[in-house]
Amino acid sequence: MYKKFKTGILVRDKMIARMRRDKIRVDYKQLNREDYIASLRNKIIEEANEVAEEKDINKLVYELADILEVIQALSSVVGIKKAEIINAQKEKREISGSFKKKYFTNFVEIDTDNPVINYYLSRAKKYPEILS
Repeated sequence: MYKKFKTGILVRDKMIARMRRDKIRVDYKQLNREDYIASLRNKIIEEANEVAEEKDINKLVYELADILEVIQALSSVVGIKKAEIINAQKEKREISGSFKKKYFTNFVEIDTDNPVINYYLSRAKKYPEILS
């Protein structure tokens, strides 16, 4: 007797053959470009969540490798070269710095006359307003 599990995820190229070898019945399809890009974007979130949850340093290496694999696939399909990403990384680092100092903000207070407030207001899900 078989039990069926919903997956709905993008898998690596060799996984279908591997599942079949393991006597797993798998229903799959090959995605068109648009759905592939959407699935890669979702895969980054999936992999990032796995990185966030992984406590074992050895397993963390593999989770980080998965993120790199997805980044490379997504950038390739949309036509972004690795050099462009590295240049953008350098530019962001020059403007905003890295994460080496380990700064973590708890909240910010912004005068309503400051135009920067619009950045936070337009991203209410990410930066919910704290009402006193």
